[in-house]
Amino acid sequence: MTFFQLLLSLSAAVSAGALILSEILEHLILVYIFKPLTMVLIITLALTGMSRSRRLYGYTVLLGLLFSLAGDILLMLPSKLFLQGLISFLIAHIFYILAFSRGLRFRLKNSSWLPFLLFGFVVYGFMLPSLGEMTLPVLAYMMIILVMGWRAYEQWSQRKSRGAWWAFIGAVLFIISDTALGINRFRLPFEGSTLAVLGTYFPAQWFIAMSVVWGDRDIENQGY
Repeated sequence: MTFFQLLLSLSAAVSAGALILSEILEHLILVYIFKPLTMVLIITLALTGMSRSRRLYGYTVLLGLLFSLAGDILLMLPSKLFLQGLISFLIAHIFYILAFSRGLRFRLKNSSWLPFLLFGFVVYGFMLPSLGEMTLPVLAYMMIILVMGWRAYEQWSQRKSRGAWWAFIGAVLFIISDTALGINRFRLPFEGSTLAVLGTYFPAQWFIAMSVVWGDRDIENQGY
């Protein structure tokens, strides 16, 4: 990691911390500043990791980060744009799936997808009584994010590379963050939800961005 990348990472951490504090104190102006700023710093970090041989992976992840930024903006606006924000994040996860799946064998026999399916079944079943008109949108979103987590695991399982490991950690943190968000919004509001959601969400995006920064030689040699 270069000094500039370290500086971007520290700046993103400070910005995320300021955002969490602003959310807790309900200081909306600061929320409007620090929420997009944190993602812009993470996106800039990913841009510094672009390399000639990893450009397709990097650009696909970058699109996921950009749609995540759009989702953040939609969700923080005072108008009720939750569904639009959900769609934006769904598109982001599709780009992450494409990035994590490139060049991999599609394996179902090893049942690596089963833990993700069981987790989704339990969480969705818990939230279902309170979803109402959001029943199908939430189901679609949950299926996509769990596939994203599964493909991140498969990327690491098949490649055993450093960047793939970082992407998998990011995917797991993303699932945790969205699970906390869904439970707090639809089923059981809880103390500390802001920290639980944002405290895993931004590290998730940072780890995924770092999977671009760590340009794995085993992938590079394949012209990925």
